[in-house]
Amino acid sequence: TVNVGVRSVPERPVFKAIPDATFIEDGQTVVALDRYLSDPDHSNSDLKIEITQPANIRGALETRRRRLTLTAPPNWNGGPELIGLRVTDPDGEEVRTSFQASVTPANDAPTLSTIPEVGFDEDQSTTLTLTDYVTDPDNAPSEMTWGFRGANKVNVQVEGGIATFSSETNWNGRERLTV
Repeated sequence: TVNVGVRSVPERPVFKAIPDATFIEDGQTVVALDRYLSDPDHSNSDLKIEITQPANIRGALETRRRRLTLTAPPNWNGGPELIGLRVTDPDGEEVRTSFQASVTPANDAPTLSTIPEVGFDEDQSTTLTLTDYVTDPDNAPSEMTWGFRGANKVNVQVEGGIATFSSETNWNGRERLTV
């Protein structure tokens, strides 16, 4: 008789290709790493996972469930950026992989600050630079389209972010306009 012993040789963890990720600005996406990760010698819960963070997109790892949540700074969009992962098993064997993530733009609403009261003499006109009262993370004030509601006797013409207010001939009074 012959006794034969076969010694265990540590095997590296295995990563299947992780598809590129895309999510909307000010949002997030979650990558369930267990779908792509395995180890012939160990349970996935025994594996140590490290993330290489790119410039803008951030990965937060929920280690217990091995879920990677990707986010980006507020109002940032762009990419693709490379997300790197390194997995090490208890035997010291490791594997590296990477995938790309991109953030698609979302149109953010402009913010309008309080516009001061506008006054002018009858049969005259005045102007107001509307772009002084608006901010928008996506567009320059000169790119805005302006509209007014509630004007019956007052006329408003907007060109290049400057509103020209006038009224019907010989009319005086007050109107409340909505921008």
